[in-house]
Amino acid sequence: MIDVTKSLKLQTYLDNQKLSLEDTDFLNKVNLSDLILKSEYDEIKSEVERYNTLKKALETGSNNAIQISDEMKNLNQQIVARTGKDASQVSLHSIPTADKLEQLLQSSGITSKNDLTVRIVYNDDEGYNSDYVRVELTDSKWDRYGINPGTRMAITGKGEIITLRSQLYVK
Repeated sequence: MIDVTKSLKLQTYLDNQKLSLEDTDFLNKVNLSDLILKSEYDEIKSEVERYNTLKKALETGSNNAIQISDEMKNLNQQIVARTGKDASQVSLHSIPTADKLEQLLQSSGITSKNDLTVRIVYNDDEGYNSDYVRVELTDSKWDRYGINPGTRMAITGKGEIITLRSQLYVK
């Protein structure tokens, strides 16, 4: 990885970035492949709330115990498939959404001027199917990308750039 201080272009972006130390720390640690879009989060939230409502109804001795039990079982299977956790163990606050990352990209205050040559940082912890991607500066002749002008981005404390995968183009 190229040190930020060795690149005047990247240093200029970093100087213009308006993120706090806490924000850049979040960017260093966030696993991009774990992020859930708001629409999916809303579906999970709805399923968890419905599950909890049914659980309370079952505990109070509802007449339709078999029907409630079947619906709870189906909801639990859906929730486990989406989150990897049992419905009774899901904490809605801890589900990582793309909202915080989107907010940081917006508030960073920097956008691409199409003046960087980057390569994708493939991390074993992060999948290859995320809408967001980490990139770093490169001078390689292979596997080079540019970032479309005007694309929102943020620079991590490690000197990596996080941006939208769809805004990269092959150079």
